[in-house]
Amino acid sequence: MTAVGNDVWIFNSGIMVIEPSNCTFNFLMDRRKDIISYNGGDQGFLNEVFVWWHRLPRRVNFLKNFWANTTLEASVKNELFGADPPKVYSIHYLGLKPWNCYRDYDCNWNVGDQRVYASDVAHKSWWKFHDGMDENLQEFCGLTKRRKIELDWERKMARQMGFSDEHWKINITDSRQEPRLGMFDKSLPCFGCGIEWVSLLLGFVCPLMWYSATILYFGRYYHKDPRERSELAACAMAATLCAIAAVIALLVILL
Repeated sequence: MTAVGNDVWIFNSGIMVIEPSNCTFNFLMDRRKDIISYNGGDQGFLNEVFVWWHRLPRRVNFLKNFWANTTLEASVKNELFGADPPKVYSIHYLGLKPWNCYRDYDCNWNVGDQRVYASDVAHKSWWKFHDGMDENLQEFCGLTKRRKIELDWERKMARQMGFSDEHWKINITDSRQEPRLGMFDKSLPCFGCGIEWVSLLLGFVCPLMWYSATILYFGRYYHKDPRERSELAACAMAATLCAIAAVIALLVILL
């Protein structure tokens, strides 16, 4: 076993050199349920098996992290990540992967516990490599609808947390972006509360507000901004209950 060290004692399984062996393979398969992985993955499992291993130079599998969190560390590593010609053989992208981010910037900046892996320089290097790939391979680097929603949510949370680097302010130009997602960067009407919340609250004073919101709900106003949907639905339910209560009260009076 030959690999790059992950820290002092264990190796990183991102890039390994292993001599093919049916005997070793059968051993690994037989013991896969008995050996406990320290991280629940292949790296922890393999480190339990190959306790004696040879160390490859760090630049063979250079980990993208900034655990020391110093300006010097960031300067040195970013210089390596962006070097042309390259000074490292490969970059191991820890955290959120570049293809799961918009190409405009490293989306690790938007997630609190992932910021130690953020590097716009390394991110740019990956997308430069991406653009040189065959177009058939580039198709595998698309974004699912769910991931687009997650990216927008992470930007929103980063804005609320007030991260000082302000990557969440960067305008997204990536062609993979869902056009409608940009609406979430805008504030809701009615001082940021949204029509639905105002209607729901004022309805307790003037029930007619619930009925007007019900019209908006069935008119699918929320297609303009999905954030309005849940409370508009609540207004519709409140209007229904109010109508039922009114009918019951009327029947009691008449009977």
